[in-house]
Amino acid sequence: MRINLRRAIYDVPGISAVRYPRGGELEGLEDYEPDYKPYTLFKEKGARVLLVTYGRIFANVRRAAAGLLKVGIPVSVLKLTKIKPIEEECAAIAADYQNVLFFEEGIRSGGAGEAFGIMLMNRGFTGFYDNTAIDDFVPICTPQSGLRQAGLDAESIFDHVSGVCQKTERINSWARTV
Repeated sequence: MRINLRRAIYDVPGISAVRYPRGGELEGLEDYEPDYKPYTLFKEKGARVLLVTYGRIFANVRRAAAGLLKVGIPVSVLKLTKIKPIEEECAAIAADYQNVLFFEEGIRSGGAGEAFGIMLMNRGFTGFYDNTAIDDFVPICTPQSGLRQAGLDAESIFDHVSGVCQKTERINSWARTV
């Protein structure tokens, strides 16, 4: 919130809007210090997996990343603050990873995750890319229930990333034997 409000007041000419989740700051972000840049990379030593996200889903991705590290799967997290346009440097960072997984609480078709995937493709990325986003109409439900249904809560993110890591490890080990 602080980043977006500061930018809306001081850096954006004309009218701007700031989205903010109901209920204030998100759980799990108490120690997060914004740096007022278009993106922030939380790099984990030895990580071959990059989780990319923005907005309130960042809290869930961060919790999932902490859980993955506890079970021996180091992942880096790229938090986008500016998504229109996405900085080209973000795609350059992502291209250095074996697996890139984008999580967004928005529509898949035409969303930031799709744009990011195209940026990677244009860079010749040959790793695994996945975009977890919303495909269909979301029925009336609580926010937490909706996030769970869309695979955007911390537990679903943890399960998805660990499954992708297992799958790509099997493929890579097979490829090494050929």
